[in-house]
Amino acid sequence: MKKLKLILPYPPSELLLNRHTHWAVKAKAAREARRTAFYAILEQRGPKDRHCLNSVALNITWYPGKGRVADTDSLLACSKPLLDSLVDAQIIADDSPKVIKVVSLHMGKPVQEPRTEIIIREV
Repeated sequence: MKKLKLILPYPPSELLLNRHTHWAVKAKAAREARRTAFYAILEQRGPKDRHCLNSVALNITWYPGKGRVADTDSLLACSKPLLDSLVDAQIIADDSPKVIKVVSLHMGKPVQEPRTEIIIREV
């Protein structure tokens, strides 16, 4: 059973559900978040060290910056670009329920450098 731990950027505030951001601004932020996460994954795993897993459990922990608080449901929604980057980097085969069997969400304590930690476990 494979287990991977990835440290990815904290989702950008433009993608939070409660913000009334123009659709074009949201789309640009989503593209940038997806691209940034993709390169963070390649940096951590290497371009040749790809594991295209077909059945996984995800444990997602968000570590917000000091003074930043967001609802868990809002963070999940704005984390879609991060999940898409797992597919782009060929870590998981797809982001559908066929592949992602379990998602566990956690909110960490505020930190100096906000981040998202994703632990991917093959099931």
